[in-house]
Amino acid sequence: MAPLSSPSELIALKQAIDDYCRHAGITDADEKLYVAELASSLYDLGAISLDDPQRGLEDAIGPARLEAA
Repeated sequence: MAPLSSPSELIALKQAIDDYCRHAGITDADEKLYVAELASSLYDLGAISLDDPQRGLEDAIGPARLEAA
């Protein structure tokens, strides 16, 4: 898979990362950066698709749902 190149690809992946972090309760900037770097690498390797990036992130990293306390 080719690296992200178009603005629309970058926007789609950023939105998926933002959604994933919000649903997982990730608020720390360093943790968000880690998720973004991991997502970008997974995309470059073809492990996630922009057709359903949220599912790809959850399949690769784990579910982004906060557990009830």
